[in-house]
Amino acid sequence: MVRVYLRGVAMGAADAVPGVSGGTIALITGIYARLIDAVAGLDPRAFLALVGPVVRAPVDAAARRTVRDELVRMDVPFLCVLAVGVVSAVVTVANVVQYALSAYPVATYAFFFGLVLASVLLLASDVRLGTPRHAVVAVVGFALAFVASGPAQSHLPANPLTTFLVGALAICAMVLPGISGSLILLTLGEYDRLTGAVHAASRRRSRATRTPISDCARTVGRRADVSLFTRRAPR
Repeated sequence: MVRVYLRGVAMGAADAVPGVSGGTIALITGIYARLIDAVAGLDPRAFLALVGPVVRAPVDAAARRTVRDELVRMDVPFLCVLAVGVVSAVVTVANVVQYALSAYPVATYAFFFGLVLASVLLLASDVRLGTPRHAVVAVVGFALAFVASGPAQSHLPANPLTTFLVGALAICAMVLPGISGSLILLTLGEYDRLTGAVHAASRRRSRATRTPISDCARTVGRRADVSLFTRRAPR
């Protein structure tokens, strides 16, 4: 399961950066087919059938075995471990990206542009524009993305429904190899807002978990650093 977690971390880190696809990482690391099969194998009726065994599980060994076997059959442990890796990486990378956007916005967007350009160059070898139909489809797709990005960035309302729809679209893109969900968010003008929300939530979480002992440790550490760097060198 450690390998699954590390692959989830790689997928999450890729999903959090525009121009890189988590689905591509899953394909490269050899878990894409298993991921698709596990997601497709999730059966709501099977979960409803487990309600009874879950209730009896604390006092019934047979019910515990039933729950465990059914969850393993649907590969739920694999999905849970992978999801933990993805979420932990997304939160970490989102914090880094948010700092970079606030401190070095031009350089950060230039970095994103380089990633997107590299993805385009890699996919260019698989694109064939030898027929007029293919050329027209390519031009129309580029024009739609270019035209939609401007109005979307200025007119999308910041409400829960918009966040849900944009997030669903980004998740669908993340599952497909070669398509970056973060690039979709960037195109729609929602990338900065959502990474900012993740960063703010993680900061609130870190403040909520502060204790007097941890505050004391930070204070002692800061004072030790100050005394270390301000101490005069021996003559």
